[in-house]
Amino acid sequence: MALAQPSTQTQMLALQTLGLSQVHIKGPEDDILDDSLADGLDDGSDYGLDDLISGYTARKPDERKEIEVVGEHKFSKLLEKYELFLRRKDYFIKDKEILDWIEDVLSVEDINTFLQLTIRFEDYKEYSRETGLFITRLIKNSYNAGYNNFVINTMAMSKSLDNLGENFCGLPYRMIYVQIDGDVGKYCGSNAFCSSFTINGNAELGCGHKIWNSILIINGDVDDKPSLGARYSSFTINGNVDEADNWEYETIGCTFKTPNKGTLDKLLSYNQIGSKNKYYFINPDGTEELIFGVLNE
Repeated sequence: MALAQPSTQTQMLALQTLGLSQVHIKGPEDDILDDSLADGLDDGSDYGLDDLISGYTARKPDERKEIEVVGEHKFSKLLEKYELFLRRKDYFIKDKEILDWIEDVLSVEDINTFLQLTIRFEDYKEYSRETGLFITRLIKNSYNAGYNNFVINTMAMSKSLDNLGENFCGLPYRMIYVQIDGDVGKYCGSNAFCSSFTINGNAELGCGHKIWNSILIINGDVDDKPSLGARYSSFTINGNVDEADNWEYETIGCTFKTPNKGTLDKLLSYNQIGSKNKYYFINPDGTEELIFGVLNE
């Protein structure tokens, strides 16, 4: 028996949440966004939000309540859009149909604050990918409005943040700079152009996949197939790399740097002839020694 498809009217009703509608979709187990929180706060409740969010990840769950209440009041509309994005498949709505409607411009600090407020949604099956795409959209909006040097903290998250920075498009004279404090999930920086990522943690599958003219600094370990298909980019890997065959396949004109001899050996073993990649060993004093490069091929 064929499944009934939702009507166009149903889809439009869902999309109205992105505008002025107060429609709220509640989660399967609890009331994730309780409108009564906003009712109990006056217009001055946003005061001191930056101070409250500072050190958020070090707090116990019950100590975070004040942050969450203030944050929900400030970001209530955006949280409604985010929750609809998480559940868009219920309405057969594509990623782009919602992301193209997200025009909110947040400060650098507010983007990270908003990310912390999404942690309660981690039970959703698609949390990792959808949250990564949503945060990516917010960063794009803010970058286009003149913001830069974004800092994302993932240390309080029990699930990974996938696809962060996917399809970023910076300018050669003004790259998009993102610092991630904590681990990052799959395909960080995938298909990004003129972007810089500093990951103060570990990176999962496909980090830097098909990245162009960009910089990746990973201060932890790297999972399977980093830099696959990358072009003219720089990778600094301070931790270990996973064993994987051909993960430098079609990686051309890139620079790899590491202070880890084991990592360097793996990088060299995966090098493709004619790739024009360069490999540097970072000595304890910080100097970089060219081990293999264009002149050696």
